[in-house]
Amino acid sequence: MPREGAAAALRGEILDRLEQVSVLVLLPVFFVVSGLSVNLSSVGPSGLVELGLILLVAVVGKFGGAFIGARLAGSAAGAPAFSPP
Repeated sequence: MPREGAAAALRGEILDRLEQVSVLVLLPVFFVVSGLSVNLSSVGPSGLVELGLILLVAVVGKFGGAFIGARLAGSAAGAPAFSPP
């Protein structure tokens, strides 16, 4: 693959287009197909408790990480995220 000149620009354009196709089309199709193949009726009560705990840890981790990152960046707790001019 060429790495210099106009051919490199063409290569970059082609890779950008392929990335867009893969992210916008192929990735959602993968998640739909894999989601449709999941059978939740075979999950028992203990599996639902485990699923709930995993979701709880994921949500708390997401919000906790965002809160800690905002505090380290100097945002005050309770301050609005956006204030119009």
